[in-house]
Amino acid sequence: MVLVDSDTRELRVSSEFRHGHRVRAFVREAVEECGFDKQAVADLMLAVTEIFNNAVEHAHHFEAHREVVIRVHRHQGAIQVDITDQGPGFVPREAATPPASFLPTQRGLGLFLARNLMDEIHFSHGAGTTVHLVKHTPR
Repeated sequence: MVLVDSDTRELRVSSEFRHGHRVRAFVREAVEECGFDKQAVADLMLAVTEIFNNAVEHAHHFEAHREVVIRVHRHQGAIQVDITDQGPGFVPREAATPPASFLPTQRGLGLFLARNLMDEIHFSHGAGTTVHLVKHTPR
């Protein structure tokens, strides 16, 4: 972990599922300091896990030499988790909603879940894709 500034922390891991626990622990530590209840923390952990897994599988195609960067930004009234991959990018609206015939046991719900668990989700593209997950702090 790197402390970028007083409100931003950064973790860099190789693109492997086995680092998921490190990513979740890193994010959980920052989030729990912000006064979120257990449900909000669980929602954020699930969204982070899904986006991290998407980076490993879909952006990097299991190429462990690639890197995933996770940044946690604590803002006044919100926490933002940015997950950046080194992949070619994708069109987010194509992955927004599962088809009506989708079964709950099928794969492919990661982005759908993240959209429904977060207060905001944004995407930016540069040298890869960054998914910005935003959860507002309790009032």
